[in-house]
Amino acid sequence: MWSVLCLLPLLLPVVAGSSGPSLDQNPITVNLIAGFTAVLPCTVKNKDPATRVLWIGPSGNLLTMNEITRTSDKRISLRSPYEDDWNLRIEQVKYSDRGDYKCKLATSPVQIKVATLNVLLSPKILTEYSSRDMVVREGSDLDLVCNATGVPLPDITWYRKQKDTPNAKTHLGTGNKDQLLISNITRDEAGIYECVARNDVEPSDTISIKVDVQFAPEIDIGLETLSQKVGKSTAIECRITGFPMEVAVWRYNGVDIEERTWKYEPFVYQREENKILLSLEIRDLSPSDFGVYTCFASNVLGSANKTTLLTELKVTTPLALESKPTTTPVNFTTSTTRGTTSTVTPDPNLTSTTSSSGGIVMPNTDSPDGPAYTLNPPGKEDQNNSCSTFRYQSWTFLLLVIPYVTFI
Repeated sequence: MWSVLCLLPLLLPVVAGSSGPSLDQNPITVNLIAGFTAVLPCTVKNKDPATRVLWIGPSGNLLTMNEITRTSDKRISLRSPYEDDWNLRIEQVKYSDRGDYKCKLATSPVQIKVATLNVLLSPKILTEYSSRDMVVREGSDLDLVCNATGVPLPDITWYRKQKDTPNAKTHLGTGNKDQLLISNITRDEAGIYECVARNDVEPSDTISIKVDVQFAPEIDIGLETLSQKVGKSTAIECRITGFPMEVAVWRYNGVDIEERTWKYEPFVYQREENKILLSLEIRDLSPSDFGVYTCFASNVLGSANKTTLLTELKVTTPLALESKPTTTPVNFTTSTTRGTTSTVTPDPNLTSTTSSSGGIVMPNTDSPDGPAYTLNPPGKEDQNNSCSTFRYQSWTFLLLVIPYVTFI
């Protein structure tokens, strides 16, 4: 009771006169990011010792009276860098500190200055109220939700990452709507979706949502027909697209070829999450290995298969080629038997062609190079199967004497 009575003189108002204390009553707004220090200004002119300056918080609680701090919050204090300044300082501002603060000058009438503190918050996505990774079937509708808070209220931007280009994104839309709807989704729209929340306060916030699209398998066969020799090795392959990829196998005679053996070696090459290359190596081919091989794939949505025919490659022996006639120079000699002698005059550059019967065949007598001569045994001058035929050119002046001997 005694302490209250001591304070009564301080609480009595001072009558404001023309030259008395005055307060700058123009309202002010301070925007500050949470975590920083706020300074709310208050300027009093002509203050006398009997005049009280009060700061009242948003909830109506007394924060300071003159130089005395009346709150237990250690973050709050009074700062007077100059004689007329009665500024309220709030360190490490919280979002709960927002509101209207009043600087009161205890005169009659009371003078009040209002300082509004807006605490800005960077965006924060509420993952518990947003979409997570999901799996949808091709042809259905995709509905993604991204809930975010922040001051001011953040805008939501949706992206889809491009599969073939690192760090590249496809912009899908921007606004304050937290929902993304894609109707009749296709397999090409599967991937990583990003929700980015932004406002005037950094940093922005981002979440990623993986969307898988289920569809039945599809098969593209490499070669429909393939041939190879017995004893050799070969490989067949098929490309399978589908999600999920549950069963993918080569079959021969109704039997799945899944394990590696001395005869077969299957390989699976993962190209993308929903694409594989299925290869089968077949070694040391025998006649029983030739036939139809089936590439088979299936998942919860269906199945598919395609075949490759492996046939024996048979090698045939090529036919012998008929030998061509050869051309050789004519070399006549002189011989005498039983006194019978023949003489001829050939061209020194004369050549002959050996026929298949072993005889010598000379060029045609109609050749422009000159007449042709045929050597036949005596008594057989009219026979066509001559032993030798030759010609000489009209400019040839050198004569050769060649005896021709006929055997009886």
